[in-house]
This record gives sequence, structure tokens and C-alpha cells, in this order.
Amino acid sequence: MNANKSPLNLKNIFNSQPSPKAVKSILFAILVFAVIIRILYLVEVHNDVLLHITVRYDVFDECHFIKLAAQIIHGNWFGLTTGYNICYPYLISLLYLFLPKDITTIFIFQIILGVIAVYVSYKTAVLLFDNKIAGLIAAFIVALYSPFIFNECDIERGAVIAYSNLFCFYLLLKAFKTDKLKYFFYSGLMMGFSLVIRPNILPVFVAPYIFFAVKRSSKAKICSVSAFLLGVVILAAPFAFRNMILGQGFNIEPQGLKSFWDGNAHDSPGIGYAVLKSESELTKESGNDIGKAFVILSREIKKYPEEYMGLYSRKIKMFLCGYEVPSNLNYYLFKERYAVLNAGFFNFAIVCPLALTGIFLARRNIHFIGLFYIFLFVLSFSNILFHIQGRYRLPAVPFFIIMASYTICWLSDRARKREWLLAGCAILAIVGTAFYTRPDYHLIKKYSGGVIRAIDYRNLSHAYFQKSTECGIDNERKDYFLKESEIYLKKANDVAL
Repeated sequence: MNANKSPLNLKNIFNSQPSPKAVKSILFAILVFAVIIRILYLVEVHNDVLLHITVRYDVFDECHFIKLAAQIIHGNWFGLTTGYNICYPYLISLLYLFLPKDITTIFIFQIILGVIAVYVSYKTAVLLFDNKIAGLIAAFIVALYSPFIFNECDIERGAVIAYSNLFCFYLLLKAFKTDKLKYFFYSGLMMGFSLVIRPNILPVFVAPYIFFAVKRSSKAKICSVSAFLLGVVILAAPFAFRNMILGQGFNIEPQGLKSFWDGNAHDSPGIGYAVLKSESELTKESGNDIGKAFVILSREIKKYPEEYMGLYSRKIKMFLCGYEVPSNLNYYLFKERYAVLNAGFFNFAIVCPLALTGIFLARRNIHFIGLFYIFLFVLSFSNILFHIQGRYRLPAVPFFIIMASYTICWLSDRARKREWLLAGCAILAIVGTAFYTRPDYHLIKKYSGGVIRAIDYRNLSHAYFQKSTECGIDNERKDYFLKESEIYLKKANDVAL
């Protein structure tokens, strides 16, 4: 078998190979549908009172990003010396420099990235599995993945990071397939962009893989790795120097290790964000030294073994489960209020069992599957290592979706060959995995207070109340906003009971 070929064969799945014209037509239809559903959702939410209030109150990260972008636009090119990541505000300021200064501009930009990601997911699955049907399935799932649609219309980094990692992986596959240095360089640029939006440790694993994965001359390997790392450095170095000049150390993440201890203190829930005294003490003790942090963590684990066993078991469970752990905004609150969001019917509860089964099925015979696993496991581990939130899990989701598409094709192949025993075993594995990854409402109630938290309803109630106090609001609309405020305040009180 050719090393570049997948064990899947489209002729084994369908009676005939789909023509290039048919594939193009289906892909075009998927892209059009992805655009339509996102535009409809944007129309629904672009005047949402809660989305607009997030940019006015410091309690929301969205407000800090907009304030930093405003500082940059008004001439403070270094931005404020806050603990917030500066790259995303730079991106916002760049958009605002040429386009209307409105949050809808940010939403449209992220929607465009989302539609591009639909196409890139198709190309990625085709390159990885040599299977156009797998590519179409992956594109279809990305197009209708409801949390993607939700996050594209929020001033948060999750969707941008998820898509930049996907683009980076695709460019790396393209580089290996074509053996062209420019693609290694482009992939490095995308990796650097992802790093400065939110740091990760992918380059530590990707660079050695580039060197050792394919049998080539040492010179070719060194050139490929150098091109990749050059791209990373070009994007990451300016932000590291910026932080050094402002006294935040030569790094790309000004928050230090606070987020690490949010999810790794012995009394941390590990789910969502919690204010803990121990987190503050451990952050102060470790400073910005990641090596020292792991020494301290080792000490804490020895001191509190049962607590840490429960913590990491809980985090793994909540990472793999179908619940979108809320942050500033709650996905389920918007899904409750907007019909279009329900049209994107794919979610992690559907994708995860298929993907986990696919990881076992695709463990051999697929060229560059090792690179795929690096992205999947590193991005997953990065979230589990910190604290679990839906937006932090988002960067790993495109890779879960691609693997889920493989599983669907594998099952179709087994059915076409009438290999019912193998298909049945795989289905049992999927069902068993789905049982484990189903939302654990006991944990959700204990650590979040419910699928939709009381604070989510209170924030929405407050947003409607603030809207009623704006100048130029007629009495009829004022009464409407006050009534909506009362409705959601009552819901908040009911949830809190």
C-alpha cells in the first residue's frame, strides 16, 4: 500500500466514485449554507442587549479587549499594561482602522474566518485521509457546529484560535505533500499568530516532528524546520519584546501563571473560573517561572493526593462531556433565545464519541497521523491542564470533527463490505463512549449552578434594565425592556433557589 494512502477507499463506501463536479457542487452547497446560517444568526444577535453591554462593563473580558483596542487606535501603540493578552486587541484595532468601529465588524470578520474554516476542514480531511467524502462530512459538521456559530459572534478569542490552528495544520500537511519550504513558512506564521492570541506548546512538538517524520536529507530537514520556526518567530517576537519593554518579562503572555493555578490549586473546581485564596498564594509563589510552578504543583499533589485525583478526573470528564462550560457569556442562554442557533445542530456531545472511536480506528496506516495526534492531544491537554471552559476547548474541536468524519466513513466502509461484526463493535464503542461523555448534570449543578447559571440571567436582566434607561427610548419600548428585565431577574432567582 502506498504510504500516502488511507486504508479507506471511496469505492468501498459508495457504488461509484463521486465525480469532481458532484464534489464541487456539494462543497459549494455546504459553504453557501454555512454563510446563510451565520448571516441569519448575525441578524438575530447584532442588536442583542447583552452582547452590547459586555463592551461597557469591566467585569467582561470583551470590555477589556475593546478598551485596549481603543488605546491602540488613539496612538498608544503598546496598549495598556494590563494582564490581558494584547494581540487580539491589535487585531480589533486593525479592523477598526479601516472598517466601522462597531462590534458587528468583529463578528463579520470572525464569520468570514468560520466560512474559510469550513473549506479548509474539507481540504484537510482530503489531504489526511485521501478521501473526499470524509472531507465533505468534516466541512458539513464545521458548517453546522453550533458552538462555532455562537463564538463567532462574541468578542472572544476562541474561534480565532481554533481556526488559526486548523489553518496551520492544513499548511503543514500541504508542506509535507508538496515538499515546498513556503508552506512550512506559512504554517509557522499561522502557528505564531495562534501563539500570540493564546500561548500553547505546539511548536515544541511540531518542530521535531518536521525534522524526523519524513526520510529526507539533513539539509532539507533543517531548512524545513528553520522555515517553520522563522514564521513563528516573526509573529511572536514583536509581542515578546513589547511585554519586555513594559516590564512584563520576555514572554508573549502577560497574565503569568494565574490561569494555570485557577485550574490546579488543590481546592479548585477545575471547571469555569473561581476566586480562590490558594490560587492567589500559589501564583505569587511561582511568579512567572513555569519550571518552579511544576515543582510547586508536585509538592501540592503529594500534600493533597485525594483532592488532585478528584480534580483531574473531574476536568477530564468535563472536557470530554457535551456541555459547553460557560465563561462571560453562556452558549445555552443564547440558544434558548435564538432559533437560528438551534439550526446548527452539531455539538460536542455528537462529535466527541465519534472522534474518540476514530482515534482508535485510525491509529495506523494513515500518513502524517502522528502530526494530527500532536495537534489533537496537545490542544486537548492544554485545556485540561488549566481549567475547563467551552471557549478554551474550542481550539481542539476542529481536530475532533475531522476524526469524527473518519469514523463515519469507516462505518460506511464496513457496512458496504457487510462486515457487521466490526461495525457492531465500533458502534458499541461509540455508544459506550457517548454514555461516558454525556453531560453530567450533577457536576454541572454543583459547579455551575445549572446549565444556565443565575448570573447569566442576572446579566441579561441588568442589560435590559440599562437599555430602558438610555436616552431617546420611547415609553412603549422602555416598558418592554423593563418587562424583559423582570422576567430574567425572576429566572435568575428561580435558578438560585
